[in-house]
Formats: sequence, structure tokens, C-alpha cells
Amino acid sequence: MAPIQWGWYWSWTVEEVQLAEKLGFDSAWMLEHHGREDMYYPSPLVALAGLASATKRIELGTCILILPLYHPVHVAEDAAVVDVISGGRLILGVGLGYRREEYEVFQVPMKGRGDRMTESLVLIKKLWTEPTVDFEGRFFKVRGFSLYPKPVRKPHPPIWVGGWSRRALRRAAELGDAWFIGPVGSLGDVLNSYRVYMDYMKKLGKKPERIPLVREAYVAEDPVEAREKAEKYIGAMYFRDYVSWGHSLVKDLRSFEDVARDRFIVGDPDECISQVEDAAKRLGVTDMIFRVHYPGMDLKEGLEVIRLLGEKVIPYFKDLEG
Repeated sequence: MAPIQWGWYWSWTVEEVQLAEKLGFDSAWMLEHHGREDMYYPSPLVALAGLASATKRIELGTCILILPLYHPVHVAEDAAVVDVISGGRLILGVGLGYRREEYEVFQVPMKGRGDRMTESLVLIKKLWTEPTVDFEGRFFKVRGFSLYPKPVRKPHPPIWVGGWSRRALRRAAELGDAWFIGPVGSLGDVLNSYRVYMDYMKKLGKKPERIPLVREAYVAEDPVEAREKAEKYIGAMYFRDYVSWGHSLVKDLRSFEDVARDRFIVGDPDECISQVEDAAKRLGVTDMIFRVHYPGMDLKEGLEVIRLLGEKVIPYFKDLEG
């Protein structure tokens, strides 16, 4: 689950994640965007360090860290420290990002960001797994450097790589431990990209161990209320953020129905179970990550969504696993 993560609501973030851990959720995730009043903390690894001290079992991940905005040595160091603090519970989710304003504020050129990210991934893995690293690339050079402390999780924390282009999917297959499927794509979009990703995996002689899918979710006992609240909260957020930002997968959509179709998990608990099952069967999904708190919601409402998911949706799938 991805909890509330903005403004001065850190205590709410901790309370939501602690409830999720208590109710059997497997992971908690921090997103990243910059210059936003709500919906995103700008420093996901810093936030995860805080959650590491407030939790005991749940995995902690970035969803996603915009890797080209950072020097990879800093990412490798900060992520290793989070992994140490959490006792080996970190998942590093990374992507390119797509907002020009964010690249401009950090004075990083958007041109070449894919190559910069590929180079960063190679270097981060080396820093995590090799005693001493010598590396010379187009963007980064490291001479005789040893990273301390090394991560707890071996051989290294999982790296989940996001993106939708063929190049991004190849990068995920070659350098990632999973393709990180973001929330913006409909299941149709996801299926098309999933086939491309699996073709690359087959050529590499690899099989994915985990297939994570991020979805927006609103669950309520009354299905009518769930749909009304989803339009109020999730719909408003999508048009204010992804549509207005020109995200390629939703930029031409004009109504909530268009955005929600085959994209959100919304309804009463039984309806949500059915929707999750459909995605799992069509894609072989192993990890379903729900964003559960949106601008305009108070803490009570966010906790209620988490409670319904934890008490009435998750147990169905836990029973199947058992």
C-alpha cells in the first residue's frame, strides 16, 4: 500500500502504515514528485528510513525514485542505509520520470536520461555487491571506491524498474529484478507492454520472480459510495496531475469513466476481490500495490479503506496462498 505522503501529515503516514502492517499488508511504498503541495513526499528514501524505525515486518519500497535526478553513489549509499535500518526490507523501485519541470529544477538534462539511468543501475549494483568498484561510463566515473555499509539483503535489495517504452522494458528485463508496472496504464496498456517485457526476458533466458502492479483503490461497504468517492478523490487527482502533466497514457482522456475503466480498483470488498483476481489472472501479478489516500480525504477515511482491504480483501488471497 501507498499511504498519505505529503505536507505535515507524517504522523498520519506512520499510523496508516502501522495499521497496514498489523492487518497483513506485505509492503508500503513512497512515491516521488517535486514542487507539489500534496500527494508526494519529495524524498522517498528519507521517508522510508522513518518508516523503517516505525515498522517491523513490512517491506519498504520507492514507487518510484526518479533515478536520473540523482548521483548513483548517493542512491546506493542512502538505499543501503535504509536496508540496514530496516533489517533487509528495502525494494528500490526506479523510473525515468517525465516532468520537464523536475529535471529543470535539478539542472539535469532530459535528453539522455535513459542512458543515464542505465548507467546508474549498473553502477549501483556494482557498489552493492563488489568490494571495490572501478567504473567509467559516459556520465559517471568511480575509481577504487568501496561502499559502506553494504545492504543487508543478499545479493542486494531487489531493483524494480518502471517504464512503458520498448527501451524501458528492455532495461527492466536486463537490469531489473522486476518490471514495475505503474498505476497510469489500463490493463490493456499493461498487457501490451507485458508481452514485450516477457519477450525480452525469454531472450535473456530469465523468468520474473515477481510481477508488481500498482493500482488506485477505493473500497467501501456500499459500492455506490465507493464509486462516488473514487470519482471525487481519484478522478480529481488524475485530471489535476497525470492528464494535465501530459502523461502519454491518459493525456487524451476527458471523463472519469474513461480514466477509471480497466484502471482502478473500486467497489465493495467483493467487487474489489473480483477486480484484483482479474488482473492477477491476466498478468500473473504477484504483488498488487494499492494507493489508498488522496487529497481531500481525512485520516479516518484513509484508515477505513486500509481496514476494509486488510480485513475483507487481503484474507481472500492469503487463503488461496495457504
